[in-house]
Amino acid sequence: MDTRSLCRKIPVTDNVFWYREAEGELEEALNNEPNRNQAKNIIVFIGDGMGIPTITAARIYKGQQQGKNGEEGHLYFEKFPHVALSKTYNPDRQVPDSAGTATAYWCGYKGNYETLGVDARVSAGQCTASRVKRNSRPCLMEWAQEAGKDTGQSLWAVGGHCGHHCEHKRSAKTPSAHRNWECDEKLGERGRDCVDIARQLVENAPGKLAKVIFGGGRQNMIANLNNTRFAPENPSACKRQDGRDLTQDWLSEKRSAGLSAKFVATTEELRSVNLSQTDHIMGLFGNSHTPYEDLRDKTLGGTPSLVEMTETAIKLLSKNEKGFFLAVEGGRIDHAHHDTKARRSLSETLQFEEAVKRAHQLTSHQDTLIVVTADHSHVMTIQGYPVRGKDILGASEKSRDDGMPYTTLFYSNGPNWNVSWNGSHVVRGDLNGVDTTAWEYTQPSGLKFKEETHGGEDVAIYATGPWSHLFHGVHEQSYIPHVISHAARIGPRADCKALKSDQACAFSSAGPPTRLQAAPLALLLLLVSWMVRPH
Repeated sequence: MDTRSLCRKIPVTDNVFWYREAEGELEEALNNEPNRNQAKNIIVFIGDGMGIPTITAARIYKGQQQGKNGEEGHLYFEKFPHVALSKTYNPDRQVPDSAGTATAYWCGYKGNYETLGVDARVSAGQCTASRVKRNSRPCLMEWAQEAGKDTGQSLWAVGGHCGHHCEHKRSAKTPSAHRNWECDEKLGERGRDCVDIARQLVENAPGKLAKVIFGGGRQNMIANLNNTRFAPENPSACKRQDGRDLTQDWLSEKRSAGLSAKFVATTEELRSVNLSQTDHIMGLFGNSHTPYEDLRDKTLGGTPSLVEMTETAIKLLSKNEKGFFLAVEGGRIDHAHHDTKARRSLSETLQFEEAVKRAHQLTSHQDTLIVVTADHSHVMTIQGYPVRGKDILGASEKSRDDGMPYTTLFYSNGPNWNVSWNGSHVVRGDLNGVDTTAWEYTQPSGLKFKEETHGGEDVAIYATGPWSHLFHGVHEQSYIPHVISHAARIGPRADCKALKSDQACAFSSAGPPTRLQAAPLALLLLLVSWMVRPH
């Protein structure tokens, strides 16, 4: 589309237009009153790798799919009344991995690179140190369980994943000295005295007490998978070596306690569950990760969407009069970024947005705190000076330096480093005739890396519901669970009496009076979200 025809589709935006826009937003802000109710329910959404450039690009992509220019739109959660920034660094890294960040936003303290649910006194691979009680504390899921709330996790990746990039460590933080110890095959000599993450999920609290566990990672849980209906195994994912089927162990333990429990692996099986008569449900929808949304089998024999998983989880957990805690992760936003497949990452972001929207519709603003954030960013940038309404996935006008087009979305590093030497200067790949909007297209990168890396800039926090106004500035990532503790009166703030004001409460550095043993929170989310990346 040439620039002249493009400009005709842009509405006239004179000074009156912008004044009206600003006045409308100002009125919304002036009418926004802090909600100081006690939060009965807590839902935390983690967009894995969903940095601010991803949100901006997804917003434009969404609008352009609707036939608009795109820049003027918004994602659903961008209209939440309270917004803050989160500093994501690990204690030992400027740019973080996903394991250490999980410890921060689930547990309220920061952990080192590649470690889970332990503080900075434990370095990656230090099994013995990870078992020292003082090196970890209970986390959000444990706080909620101790308060009598039901808990669950709906993760769009692996259940128990933490492969090369550990994109999904998420909810049931189990102390683990290494994110890769997702099943017994990965423990090796350094981890032989530790328990793998998959076992912790089903054998130890808080994982074993969770009412809902959704994600991928079947071969973390089931040995000899090729002898089951789930064959074939994923050759690059962790494989159980102890001969156990942890899903059957989980079912047996629940049934021996007189509880109704269901294990499901398809959309049809999930929809057949009578939630009113079910206490616990585990759904593992992939041997490794759950599929990308554009590749998902949408038949009854396929995989439910993240939206459907989230809705099912909320309906089951809502049976508890004391409320619930639910962790939801859009794990494959990150995976697509690592492959520099921008369209796929933006598509995953929009699926994640729909899950947030559905959760907001199913709950009440008066008693449900919803927090949407990311664990870290990526090195994708929105570059050049494309005209308004230009396809966000397309190539911009030609460079004034080499006369060739370039993509609006670009990665600082990644696999598509397409340059050559012509004898006098460096020549980059020519995009003329290339479909840069294709699902499998990999955006160009400035440095050649096998996989693109995380970004180190701050990420956004969007919040609505009780005490969401406490997300208000630039915070350490470990601040997030402390706000939730205050809003719901669980964990360190369980005994706080200053409910209807912003008055400070006494803080006990000892944390909750009791400690559920074993898998603190980052693991449960972690496990259902965790695994080696498929290739």
